[in-house]
Amino acid sequence: MTRPVAGGGAPGDTRRHAMGIRIPAPPCIFSIWIDPEAVNPERWFDESVRQIEAIASMARNNPRTIAMARTATEVRGNSERGLLSALLGVEGAHSLLPGTDEEQLSQVREEAGRRVAFLGSASAPITTAFPSSPKEWRT
Repeated sequence: MTRPVAGGGAPGDTRRHAMGIRIPAPPCIFSIWIDPEAVNPERWFDESVRQIEAIASMARNNPRTIAMARTATEVRGNSERGLLSALLGVEGAHSLLPGTDEEQLSQVREEAGRRVAFLGSASAPITTAFPSSPKEWRT
């Protein structure tokens, strides 16, 4: 059962603006992120695959509501069919570890085959990439 959204209709509906302009449903961007402090480094790539598969499974189990997308053309096509689009992005290249350069390149190809739209290159452990508390964040 779909839940009504503001303005009526179901999620993914293409809206008509008061001026007659079609407003497509925005895509849902899912970040695949491995906390390097919580997950054993030998499991980083496997954990990213597990997260990717969980989102892909959600889309497969809800084909009347959401579909995977990797390009703007696919997002527009899904919107025209009344579907939300799920885009996947892997945050942090550290999720490609462990492995040699060749193995990591193979893993990039594998993630692309799993419909991943982007790969963030930041790979520093979270403790060095971000302050440990909001009080340390700069505005």
